[in-house]
Amino acid sequence: MLIGEIIKKYREENNVSQRTFASRTSLSPSYINTLEKLYNPKNGKPYSVTMDVADEIAKAMNMSLDTLLKLCEYKPMLDEYELLKNGDLRYLDLLFENQTLTDNEKIIKVEELIQNLNFYIESCKQQINLLNQSPALTIIRKDNITNFENDIVTTKEKIAGLQKMLEQLKTNKN
Repeated sequence: MLIGEIIKKYREENNVSQRTFASRTSLSPSYINTLEKLYNPKNGKPYSVTMDVADEIAKAMNMSLDTLLKLCEYKPMLDEYELLKNGDLRYLDLLFENQTLTDNEKIIKVEELIQNLNFYIESCKQQINLLNQSPALTIIRKDNITNFENDIVTTKEKIAGLQKMLEQLKTNKN
């Protein structure tokens, strides 16, 4: 189920209006209404929420965040980038979905992921160097360089989040 379906089902089963439900959170009734529409008409994708919003919604329904996540079949309903950037271990549950891994196996996989992301950063830097040496069209070259630079920034944020997770995993292991 999508998060909007879960909210609507809860509201109908408990005879709660969107306004009343919203008052249990910091969200507006119109935002609740938007989530209940399920899909963004501009891109056809399901609406997603941040982890903080998902937590508020869960509390408004008197359930834990983990329970809400289990009800959601569409796992990427959460902002995975936000989870990753913040080093939230719940990201690993999404990443390793349907895999039973020991803490040691998770540590190895996270270390491999960090290594691959560092390799990707180096690859982006090489592409930027090549583009800077290229006499290609200036506008296209600048756009490509900007894209690679943005990728480097977001990838570094992902690595920082993964390193936080790695520390937590190692701490939990001991």
